[in-house]
Amino acid sequence: RDYITGEVFGIWRCSKCTGAYTEPWPRNLSPYYPQQYRRYNALVADVLGFFYWLRVRAWSRKFATPGRVLDVGCGNGDMLYQFQKLGWEVCGTERTPEMADRAAKRGVRVVAK
Repeated sequence: RDYITGEVFGIWRCSKCTGAYTEPWPRNLSPYYPQQYRRYNALVADVLGFFYWLRVRAWSRKFATPGRVLDVGCGNGDMLYQFQKLGWEVCGTERTPEMADRAAKRGVRVVAK
């Protein structure tokens, strides 16, 4: 169940690669991202940044050397920024130019569509 719209989706997972996706696939994502989505005050943004740092550090330790990261729906690039600081090559996609611009201001490469 989507916590914003209440719409119910199934989750389908590939038994070989364990990749997953929602079904049915929404044709329009706008209802799931209201105007205030991810518009945090400075304190909340700092706390989230700390949790992203913890998560990225844990993931990075699973690899001998930094590699490449693609984050689909990366928002303002917070997680990618943390990977980049650890030496990873990063790239993201984001649905809004505003969020992609915020990521770019931090030196994170994000493509808006």
